[in-house]
Amino acid sequence: MGALETIRYTRSPAGLRAANVLLGAWLFASAFLWQHQDNVAFNDWVCGLIIAASALSAIWVPPFRWVSTGLAVWVGFCAVTFVYHSEPTRVHDLALAAAVALVSFARGRAPTAAPEGQPST
Repeated sequence: MGALETIRYTRSPAGLRAANVLLGAWLFASAFLWQHQDNVAFNDWVCGLIIAASALSAIWVPPFRWVSTGLAVWVGFCAVTFVYHSEPTRVHDLALAAAVALVSFARGRAPTAAPEGQPST
């Protein structure tokens, strides 16, 4: 089985990716649940949406988890460099970035059914 077939027929553990879907959804929602300044709110809802979408995609295409990792680094970088008017929002974004990164680094394999004509492992 070649590399493309391995990626195609390997699934990531749904529980790990679901955690990042929820974290991304929370980051998205947080931009609307309490007052953020404009640039921070925009960054949070866009990154939250993409984190959730990429984590959901990573269930079937495991390399997509690296999109979540990259965005977690971006959110953490922004939390350190952007001017935040609310310190709790900065801490929230830093904590969320760390959580998304940790979950996206977790690698596991969920058993999948082999395609027709392929032996199951």
